[in-house]
Amino acid sequence: MENLPVKKKKALAEITHPYKFIQLVWVVLSYPEHEWDVLIRYADGQSEIVRELADLCRKTGLFHDVREMNRSGLGASSFSKMKEMAKVLFYVFTFRREKYCRKLIAQEFGDTKYQLFCAETSFSFFGCAMMNQSRKIPTILLEDGSWEYADVRTYFGMADRIAGTILFRLKVVNFITKKNFYWNRYCLKYATRPELLIEKDFRKVRRLFSNKELMVRFNAVMKDIYRLEELDYDVVAFTSVSLSPGKYSDNQLFKEWMEKRYAGKRILYKNHPMDSFDYSGGSENADCKYKMVPGELLIRLIGGAEVVFMFPSTMMLSFPKDRKIKAVHFNPKIMIPEYQQGFEETLRMCKRCEIQTVEIPS
Repeated sequence: MENLPVKKKKALAEITHPYKFIQLVWVVLSYPEHEWDVLIRYADGQSEIVRELADLCRKTGLFHDVREMNRSGLGASSFSKMKEMAKVLFYVFTFRREKYCRKLIAQEFGDTKYQLFCAETSFSFFGCAMMNQSRKIPTILLEDGSWEYADVRTYFGMADRIAGTILFRLKVVNFITKKNFYWNRYCLKYATRPELLIEKDFRKVRRLFSNKELMVRFNAVMKDIYRLEELDYDVVAFTSVSLSPGKYSDNQLFKEWMEKRYAGKRILYKNHPMDSFDYSGGSENADCKYKMVPGELLIRLIGGAEVVFMFPSTMMLSFPKDRKIKAVHFNPKIMIPEYQQGFEETLRMCKRCEIQTVEIPS
């Protein structure tokens, strides 16, 4: 009798941004005995990111099923939020929490028979639908940038704060980004710098991008997907989403400052995935490229170019210790209230780097 092929275990993951994509590739390569499905979730009003990330996932050949979710719970109407809240509370108070979680997953994939989960964060209902089952089903958590390493607060309206606090205390979801979510203690956490994580209450923590043998396969996938070459620029600027109340006002100030400071220099603006501002407009020496390429992959290709950050980032930790980096600072009076606290906390986290703060006049 011929040997029948061994049926693979099933695994399910979710992602919203390019950096989460490369983390997930690392995780998938770490668990080759599983057949992976992935949900690309809509986040922050960028539907094109969903489509492009789905295309990248399919291009790797690592995923069995790639689905797209082009909606966001936080962007829903107040009535829709209240309706969903009532439904969640009904399931929780009738002791059917896991049934609610399985239904959320089944809505997207029609199947809840998974042996491994990989949630992006605890901020989404879909991610927490996986985390809520972590006592029975092994669950992985990806890294979520500066929120993991610095005391950066996220602000919400009163109604969202009240609903979010109730759901957080009921262990349902953590969309208001509070620390020490209950289900963390049952999850395996992946992080680039485990020793710097603010939260320690995970079942176990593993370091991302550290296994040399696995890195060979990871680099082969990245090379095939992105086909990157050495960057030939004098300055590389990593941008940020707008943090000023007036749309794009800080982005415009940053562009004007860059054009004046680096007049005649060849500038690459590496847009944040959620930043759609056109920095290259009107300049022959400036390019906006690689929006969907995680900055961590570009670091090794920068060469001797000067590096500027529009807002401090955990990406700074990926640079060599002696690499000089500039971080621009805007007048807090023209920024949202949490700007200054976030700026200071993220710089504190990155203190191992040689960072020069440069003031941008308003």
